[in-house]
Amino acid sequence: SGLILPISDFVLQNACKQLGRWRQQGHTDLRISVNLSGRQFQTPDLTKQILFAIRNAGIPAAYVELELTEQVLIENQESHTQFMHDMREHGITLAIDDFGVGYSSLSYLKHFPINALKIDRSFVSKIESSKQDETIIQTIIAMAKSLQMDLIAEGIESEAQLDYLIKSGCHDGQGFLLGRPIPADE
Repeated sequence: SGLILPISDFVLQNACKQLGRWRQQGHTDLRISVNLSGRQFQTPDLTKQILFAIRNAGIPAAYVELELTEQVLIENQESHTQFMHDMREHGITLAIDDFGVGYSSLSYLKHFPINALKIDRSFVSKIESSKQDETIIQTIIAMAKSLQMDLIAEGIESEAQLDYLIKSGCHDGQGFLLGRPIPADE
């Protein structure tokens, strides 16, 4: 319907403004992550939109992380590479969201300036029941460490999952066990 572009811009603008409000309240250690859609990459002024949102909110760019899917990375690699280098030059970090469920081409990890991998929840949810998923998680953790990338596990919902991830070397995560979505003022 074409609504993804104005919705995505709205999300970006409001996420940055909210981080600015939290920083004014003294929460200076918080960061935000914003997903970028594939359609946004077709927008010629995406870099300007992102930098405007950050400047308008009065926040440091280093506290903004943009999440990209593997699918987005493999489409039009040349222009995406320039965009990612531009973001990194401004201090914005980049993460691959839902890592492991897309094409998982390892070659883009060395070509693109990626800061972090986010382990998809589909692997995390099966830690307790699938040796294959455990092996995949351990492999992703080892790879991220050797490439000096940050690592975030998505969808942590049990103590057993959290314990396994910590013991395996993944110390950042998100999920209902760690905190459910709440209104910004809370």
